[in-house]
Amino acid sequence: MRELGRKAFHLLTLVLLLAWLKLPQPLVWLWAWTGFIALFEGIRLVSPAANRVFTRPFAGIIREEERDRASGILHTSLGAALVATFFGSHRDIVIGSFLCLAFADAAAALAGRRFGSRIWNIGGKSKSLEGTFACFLAALVSLLCAGFPLFTAAVGALVCAVVEAAPGPFDDNALLPVATAVTLRLLSG
Repeated sequence: MRELGRKAFHLLTLVLLLAWLKLPQPLVWLWAWTGFIALFEGIRLVSPAANRVFTRPFAGIIREEERDRASGILHTSLGAALVATFFGSHRDIVIGSFLCLAFADAAAALAGRRFGSRIWNIGGKSKSLEGTFACFLAALVSLLCAGFPLFTAAVGALVCAVVEAAPGPFDDNALLPVATAVTLRLLSG
């Protein structure tokens, strides 16, 4: 149930997408939001009292390791802002990357926890073949809905799924939309 709450929180990415699509000067809004979240996270991480107050409302969805490091919302906001900044002139790339961030990462976690039986550990991250496949399918549908041709959508979805499953020094919520956007841009010419 906790993971469902966490992944429902991922759907807030759609609010960032709507802001980018509808607000005047969307980059100002996205970077202001990201800055606000960074400030919030910074205060939370340097003050144990603030950390307790700020994490209490999210007790059901925050992961234990996020109590002492930046939470997923900062990485999600940063990934979205970077994609909008560097690929903003390519509406389809921004939409597709945001949709992958909202749905593919959530699909991986939910399917992996519910149906995952082929588990592997990579760099301290437990992943399942079923979760990775669900990520790929959700990304594929997201990219097709954003208007990409099948081949481009399939390669973009594959990159999205690999980034979600791979270990690394960067949070996948920041890296996933950026890697997806770079891939789509390279394949779109």
